[in-house]
Amino acid sequence: MATIKQNFGEGGANLTPAGQGEPTLAQALRDIADDLAMLKAALDQLISDYNNGTSPTTASTSSLKTQKG
Repeated sequence: MATIKQNFGEGGANLTPAGQGEPTLAQALRDIADDLAMLKAALDQLISDYNNGTSPTTASTSSLKTQKG
C-alpha cells in the first residue's frame, strides 16, 4: 500500500527510480491506477445491482492500495 505524504516529491525524493523515498512516483501511480480500476468495477456492480433490482451489492472498497498520509 502506498501512503502519499504531504511532502511527497520534496527535494526530488520519490520522483525517480534511483531517488530516495518510498513509494516511488511509478509505484504510487500504479497503485492509484489499480484503485481507480477497482472503484470503477465496484461502481459498475452497484449500477448493475440497482438496475436489476437484485439483492444488496457485494461491491467493496476495502482493498484500496493508496491512502493520504
